[in-house]
Amino acid sequence: MKILKIMTCLLILGTVISCTEVSKNTGPEKTISDVHLEKTGHHKGGHKKKGHHPKKDGDRMIGMPNPASVYCTEQGGESVTKKDEQGNEYGICKFKDGKEVDEWQFYRENHE
Repeated sequence: MKILKIMTCLLILGTVISCTEVSKNTGPEKTISDVHLEKTGHHKGGHKKKGHHPKKDGDRMIGMPNPASVYCTEQGGESVTKKDEQGNEYGICKFKDGKEVDEWQFYRENHE
């Protein structure tokens, strides 16, 4: 429950910061996607994050970590990103004993 409170606070803080960034724009032609592009060099949806760890090459993480990935690693698993036949990415929590479960299914089973 404590992690949910922390994550809610981070989400609210991120929203406030994003709104502040957008409100600094002088014209209506800039969108939140434009601000995202300026900060990251990527269009929204143009790339997928793997797990919840920032890149080691010095890039900073944008937004909050995936709660299911965080929970997976807290429980001793490894967050692994896989792709289905259509190329859609999804998260798997892989445990040391070889067991693999869908991250979000694992998270929901233990948080609802």
